[in-house]
Amino acid sequence: DKIRDTILSTFDLISSFGFTNATLTSKNAIIPIVYYLYHRGISKEYSCKSRFTDDRDIIKRWLHTALVKRLFGGTSDSVLSQVRKAFTSDVTLAPISSDLSTFPVEAINKEIRKDTGISDEFIEELLNTQVDNKYAFSLLALLYPNLDYKNNNFHKDHLHPTAQFNELNDEDKYTYGWDVYNSLKNLQMLDANQNMSKSDKTLTKWVELETKERDRTAFLVDHHIPNVCLSIDKFDEYITKRTEILSSKLKELLV
Repeated sequence: DKIRDTILSTFDLISSFGFTNATLTSKNAIIPIVYYLYHRGISKEYSCKSRFTDDRDIIKRWLHTALVKRLFGGTSDSVLSQVRKAFTSDVTLAPISSDLSTFPVEAINKEIRKDTGISDEFIEELLNTQVDNKYAFSLLALLYPNLDYKNNNFHKDHLHPTAQFNELNDEDKYTYGWDVYNSLKNLQMLDANQNMSKSDKTLTKWVELETKERDRTAFLVDHHIPNVCLSIDKFDEYITKRTEILSSKLKELLV
């Protein structure tokens, strides 16, 4: 039936965003998407038609943000009752406004709003997310939105490779330790081919090779890498500056 088909289409859609069962950290978060596709009657063609490209991008960013900010607790019934108000001024007259042509991010966030202010403490908590944590995918997908998530062509990558951890000087190893080295502060998302070519190259060597025929500054900006000495023995300066870059970027993305 139509509801079942819409739910299946929604899971196809979020799969095209790169989500798996493990990284979709709240099933309730898809309720607004199902509601939207169902009542607009566009679920069958939504995942593939080019005319919905911009709207899909809006939903993708919203979903990652909602999951990272843990907006969806409670029961599915309570979520649905809140979300309905974002789609229509009077649900008894129509389940969705006739003039609604894009996914209403601001209205949804207003209806489900908890205390979603982005504190420095919350940002620090996000930055300390470990590589295998269930929220790492959404955080990295927000920071690196232009990869081929639809074809699962992406990999989480340590900028300073794991093999170099033991090359940290004693002071940096004591100050930061594996929990920082293995956290978002030292992670990026790469496409699969780029990750294979990077392998265990030092960060200095990898950046040098990648910028032989392209602008180094632009490359560093794209990858949220600080423009400082990237040698492992300068880890303190690198991790301090990268923390600042990511902190600023996440505050911008999660408003």
